[in-house]
Parts: sequence; C-alpha cells; structure tokens
Amino acid sequence: MRTHIIRVFVPKTSAKTNANLICTTLHEVSHHIDWCNRHTSDHSDAFYEIFQKLLYSAMDLNVVSDSDIKNMPRLTTDHNKILKFLKIYSPNPNKDINENYLIVNVYNCYSEKEKLKENGYFWNGTLKAWYKTIKKEDQLKEQNYLNSLNLTDIQFADGNKIILKN
Repeated sequence: MRTHIIRVFVPKTSAKTNANLICTTLHEVSHHIDWCNRHTSDHSDAFYEIFQKLLYSAMDLNVVSDSDIKNMPRLTTDHNKILKFLKIYSPNPNKDINENYLIVNVYNCYSEKEKLKENGYFWNGTLKAWYKTIKKEDQLKEQNYLNSLNLTDIQFADGNKIILKN
C-alpha cells in the first residue's frame, strides 16, 4: 500500500495456467476496489463479494471458463472459495450485449467538450478522453460528426481491441 503497486505473479511451476494468473489478477484487483470502497482490504465477505462479481464478469466475457478454473492447479489460497463460486454461477444472459457496440474515445477536444456532452459523451478521467458507446453500424455517422467538429484524435474500440484510430 505504501508504494501503490500491485505485483501479480504465478509461481514458476509446470502446473501454472492462464486461469491461475487470471484468478490471481482478479483477486488483487478486488483488493484495490475494496480499498477504494472501504479504505481497507482484507479477506472479508465484502472483499469476496467484489471478487465474485469480477470472476463472474470474466467468465461472462469468456476470459476464463469454468472448466479452466476447475482444472487449474491449487496454487491460490482462494481455490476452494473459487470452486464454491462456480457452484452458484449462472451465466449472464446479456453477456453478448456489447458485441454490437463500439466505444468512441475522443482526445484533445477541450474546445468542443460542450458539444460532445450535448451529444451524449462522458468524461473518462483515467483516459483523459470523452467517450460514448455507439452501435457498430453508426460508426461512419459518428466519425462524420466528429470530423465536422474538426476532431481527429479519435479511437473506436471494440471491447479491448482497438479497431481504428486516426
């Protein structure tokens, strides 16, 4: 906590898997979220509620599967807790909802921020960009709108995959 750094690693063994790394990362991110919410973090029910939500989201997004998790070696102290989560996991029926959408990030656009806000954009302080979610079929229309404002530092993102930046 003193350095504000989280180090994530899986012990060097022949038994390590991507599922171990993903679960370990989610565990550590859960500590960060728990700290932001409660200004403390431990292995309490509040912590595991966060961890469970992140794990289910990762499964819904096909980052990791239940079989990957069931078959991972017992390298984490959370292993039994994770297996309990799997028993009550129910896939989110809306998990594919974002497949038809893009996230538009607009950078270096201070002069046009009011117009962007009026057009449904929100500020992302982490990215230092204005963003909006649009349907994929509206990409050209949105690009034309942004071009009409003379904005060129634009990124269209599909999930974590950047598909266009000009």
